[in-house]
Amino acid sequence: MLSGDFNFVEHEMDRWNLEKAEWSGLKDSTEAEAFQKQVCDPIGLVEWEQGQLTHENATARSRLDRIYCNQHVSMQLDRHIMCSVLA
Repeated sequence: MLSGDFNFVEHEMDRWNLEKAEWSGLKDSTEAEAFQKQVCDPIGLVEWEQGQLTHENATARSRLDRIYCNQHVSMQLDRHIMCSVLA
């Protein structure tokens, strides 16, 4: 399992630009692709989906806090696994 406050967003709708009132997550596509190829793919990490924005500053709201896991699918058969943002 890997979790943390990542300094890039993976998907277009992971960052909302407050000034322009539009999604701006694709600007980090190079970092996201490198992370996927160098970290996630080799050990089978998959992101636990959590759609809430976790960071806010003067110009944007972003989903920077993420959790990745590589547990076997059989571990998910009789469990409800989730994550959510705390205050």
